[in-house]
Amino acid sequence: MKSKLHILILLAGALFLCFPAFAASLPDYYPERFDRWGVIDQINLDKQIIVVNDVNVRVTRDLRIYTVNTRFATLQSLKPGMKIGFGTTGSRSLSGAVSEVWILPADYTPPQVSNSVANERRKGRE
Repeated sequence: MKSKLHILILLAGALFLCFPAFAASLPDYYPERFDRWGVIDQINLDKQIIVVNDVNVRVTRDLRIYTVNTRFATLQSLKPGMKIGFGTTGSRSLSGAVSEVWILPADYTPPQVSNSVANERRKGRE
């Protein structure tokens, strides 16, 4: 009986440790990483601006919004307090405005970048 209890406790502990991995999984249409991400403070689509972490972010008129449930969300899906990712490498428009936004789960944390990847990016700029 005691060994079964120990096994159950061990399995419960292993499952508990896996929860961050389950929470961090995003749909396949989400990019691996974002250049920028944060929490929406304010939305002013008339002026084509979303304030994220107290920084004004210009957006295009044809802003595409992705959620974990659908690739085709509406502008009304964006709300203050939401965590979003944007500015993936290669997705910037000519105007410098953001054209795509991904709504992130509240428990999202960015994946760790290895030093070799960061060093490679740095080498390209020098």
